[in-house]
This record gives sequence, C-alpha cells and structure tokens, in this order.
Amino acid sequence: MRITHKDNIGIRNYPITAGSPALSDTRAETTSPILRSLETAGGAIIGANHMAEFALSPTGHNQWFGDGVNPLSASHLSGGSSSGSAISVATGACDLSLGTDTGGSVRLPAAYCGLVGYKPTNGLCSHSGLIPLSETLDTIGLLASDTTIAQQAFEVLVSDPSVVYIEARSRLETCNASEFSGFTHLSRSAVDRDCEDEVASAFASALDVVEEIGLSNTSGFGRLDGKGVDIDDAELNRRSVTVVSVEAARNVGSILGWNWDLLGDQVLSRVIRGTAIPAIGYADALACRSALTSEFLATAMGGSRFLLTPTSPILAPQMSTSNATGSRARSDYMRASRYTRTINYLGLPAITVPLPTAGGGLSPALQLIGRPYDDRALLAVAATIAETCRQPQK
Repeated sequence: MRITHKDNIGIRNYPITAGSPALSDTRAETTSPILRSLETAGGAIIGANHMAEFALSPTGHNQWFGDGVNPLSASHLSGGSSSGSAISVATGACDLSLGTDTGGSVRLPAAYCGLVGYKPTNGLCSHSGLIPLSETLDTIGLLASDTTIAQQAFEVLVSDPSVVYIEARSRLETCNASEFSGFTHLSRSAVDRDCEDEVASAFASALDVVEEIGLSNTSGFGRLDGKGVDIDDAELNRRSVTVVSVEAARNVGSILGWNWDLLGDQVLSRVIRGTAIPAIGYADALACRSALTSEFLATAMGGSRFLLTPTSPILAPQMSTSNATGSRARSDYMRASRYTRTINYLGLPAITVPLPTAGGGLSPALQLIGRPYDDRALLAVAATIAETCRQPQK
C-alpha cells in the first residue's frame, strides 16, 4: 500500500510542521511506531500531508498554507484537521493515510470526502512521534477508501507490540462487549432537529439498511432498536472542550515559546481560551471522565453493542466560509463536530462510513460507535453496513 501521514506524525530527521510556518525548520526526533509498523509490513510511505494548523480546525482551514479543498467539490472544504490525509486518499494519491483525531479530525474529513475514517479506542495505539494537541484525547487513526484496507492496517498494527502494548492488546482480545447485542441510534427526531435535510434523509435510509441487515440475521451483530435515543450531551461537550482547550494551550504554547503572535487568528481564538480556564474546571473534567463514560454506556447504549449517529450534522462546509470571520463560518466550525467530539472524551472507538451522495455530489456519512476495546467487531460491522449501503436499494 501507498501510505501518507498527517504532518504532525513524525519520521526521525524528516521535516514536521504540524501545519504551522513557525515549525518550518523543525525535524522530527522520533519515528512513529505506527508508520514503522506499516512500512515493515510492506507499505510504502510516500509523503506527509497538509493539515489544519496544530490540528485545530474541523473544517480544514489553514490561514498560512491555504485551506483543504474537497475533491468531491472544489467549492467546499475537505474538513479537518486531517485535511490532506483525506484529500490524498480521495484523489487516489495513496491507499491509506494516517491522521489524528482529538474531536473528530479523522472522521470529519473522511466523512466530507466520502471515505472510511477509523478512530481507535483511546489508549489502544502508541502516540510516540506525535506532536500532541491534547494528550488525553488524541488518537492516531486511519483513512481509507474502503473498510477492507482499514481492517488490514488494523491487524498489522495490533500484532505489533511497539504499537499496541501488551495490556491494551489483552483488553482488545478479552473484550466482553459480545454480551451486548444489536444497534441503538440517535433518534430520528433528534437528527431531524439538529441536521441538514440531506444528512437527516441519508441517516434515515441508513437505519433502514441496518434494520434489514438485522432482520436477515446473517451478520451476527443483532437487530436495530427502532425507537432510538435522545442524548443530552451538553455536560460531555463542556468537559471535552475544557480538556482540549487547556491541553492545547499548554502544548502549543510550549512549542512556540509562548509567543501567541505566531498563531493564525482562528487557532489563536481557541488556544487562548484554554489559558483562562480555572484549574478546578480542568481537574473536574478529568476526574469525572470514567464515571461519565460508564453512564453513557448504560444510558445511551444500554444493552446495545453499537450506537449509530450521523458523523456530522452538516455536509462539507462551503469554501467561501473558510475565512473564519463570517457567521456561517463560525456556525460550521462549531456544528461540524457535534457528534464526534464527545466520543474522544469518552474514549470510545468510532468509525465513519460513506452514504450515497447528496446534492452537488457531497457525501453524508454514518458514524458507528463501539464499546471500549471492541474495535475489531466495530470494523467488521462497519464493513457489512458500508457494503450494503453501496448496493442499490429495492
């Protein structure tokens, strides 16, 4: 496979910029074991990709190097912050790309560009060689044109002890999620309320497909709960934003020697917010994380093994809004990660698969969320759903 990687994932002695001209003379001190593992398995690493500055834009905006252009429509953004990772796969420049996902930054560009984007369980894979944004929420994920490639890469990585440590592999192999069955989903009323019409329509069609798969009883993953759930995630969102804001301010600030003038306007507005959050708020967000994850699994997922949501409530943002100053740009920026950011805070594995294209050739997408360390089953059921969604429906 031809492999590319986001430019915050290092290869020793090669340039690494994290999307910032302030790091134009920086070279990586360490090679990511994930890249080394894929290369050892026969992959060819052919280049590093464009990305949002310091991985801090879900739309793909970069004030310094230009915005990520969506291969499905040149008038729309690619999504971010792993913008170039999605573009390189969607244009056929590579077969597989590595990105980072702290609040949706693998899943969103994958969704907007019609790709598969997989975010592992937090802590499953090594972060060595990564320029961190949020050490608590960062994950290195995979972008590919189909689930087969993602599954193949996953098996390479989990077999490598330098990528997946013994304790994490043990949890992966002994995952008890099989005691749960079937799918629950964000209720259709919630999706109709929060999403663009094209996204809501595609999601409803995807649920019909999942229901048919369950009724056929051939997949082995169980049936769809027809009612769905409404999720009050306001507190999860607040705590997630608290964690990433504080850790981004510390990490980016230390890299730049606390010279905020080196940041683009959009990134500065996010990072500077982290400097004003009280320590007690950050400590509370970390301390409550485990309990809130257990509560989410019990209430939102219940007896189901998987939770389905749209990946994003919007289609790919329009290129004209990328200057980050207009009201539409701010709205896209905040809405894009509505369904992805809390999953990092909870530490759960998630994957996005493309749905049939909407108006203008843009791609809505379905997000599948799994239980901790149930990654292998999540990839398998995503493959079944993605394949069925591609088939003409009766």
